[in-house]
Amino acid sequence: MEEIEQNQEVMRQDINQLNGKLDRLIDILQELANREQNLQPPVVKNVIPEPQPTSAAVVGWLASI
Repeated sequence: MEEIEQNQEVMRQDINQLNGKLDRLIDILQELANREQNLQPPVVKNVIPEPQPTSAAVVGWLASI
């Protein structure tokens, strides 16, 4: 009978340990989720627009000036 009680105590300790680890894991996951929500897209600076193609009529008009 004593062996059964010892086994049950070991199982209780294991379960308590697992519960503690699960609680920590849940906390970490919640922190990561909060960080992801707080992230903002990076600010893009010094953007140089791409040159736009010009038509032959505009080029001809500019050449006549």
